[in-house]
Amino acid sequence: MVKKESQHYELIRDYLSLGFDQNFDETESCYFEITARIFSEKIKKQLDDLQLVFARRREARPDVMGVLKKEISTERITAEVKTEELNISDFYQAKEYMELYDAKHGFLFTKEDIPVRIKKGCNKYMIHYTFHHRTLTLAKFEKRIIPKEEGIKVKEWFPEALFNEVKYLRI
Repeated sequence: MVKKESQHYELIRDYLSLGFDQNFDETESCYFEITARIFSEKIKKQLDDLQLVFARRREARPDVMGVLKKEISTERITAEVKTEELNISDFYQAKEYMELYDAKHGFLFTKEDIPVRIKKGCNKYMIHYTFHHRTLTLAKFEKRIIPKEEGIKVKEWFPEALFNEVKYLRI
């Protein structure tokens, strides 16, 4: 039985928050939230008027969204979570969220192996989506549970890892 995507949102949110916090030295602060159902006021304050219109529409909400505050800039991050094999429409959905919310980094997380056909198609045409210095990264993850510790481990990045493996804090 395939688990619902929403069962992984919290783990993905925490993973991204720790990952950016631990691997980006120039980050003053980072904040991530589950946005599949609603955007908080904290995230809404980072959006322009048109993006706020999109944020009201259920089909235009990424599963997880974050904000990185740096000394001289603020960057948005979007993430989409899938529990079944990826297809090209999943890729375009993740890319669309990046564009709608002007995200510098976008992620498409999957529990399944990243299909070779997606890698070939994306590598050749789209994955090096560096228009305005944006990156869209695909990641295969698995849930891991160690005594008093819960999180995810990324088993595969495509085209490459954006940051080193995340170190979880003990609960």
